[in-house]
Amino acid sequence: MITKNLKLNITLYYIFSFIGGVQFYGPVFALFFQSFSLSQAQILSFLSIYAVSTILFEIPTGIFSD
Repeated sequence: MITKNLKLNITLYYIFSFIGGVQFYGPVFALFFQSFSLSQAQILSFLSIYAVSTILFEIPTGIFSD
């Protein structure tokens, strides 16, 4: 019984991790920013800065929270 629940939990974990990692909001952000008449280069720059800042600030905030 415990093994069955464990397998279910692991499967659900993988599904939620995949859905969270896919980042469905990228195309939505692009369309949103195009409505403000931004060029594709500006949109790409903004999304790149967002991704890099997320990576850079994850470690310090993790250390701070511990």
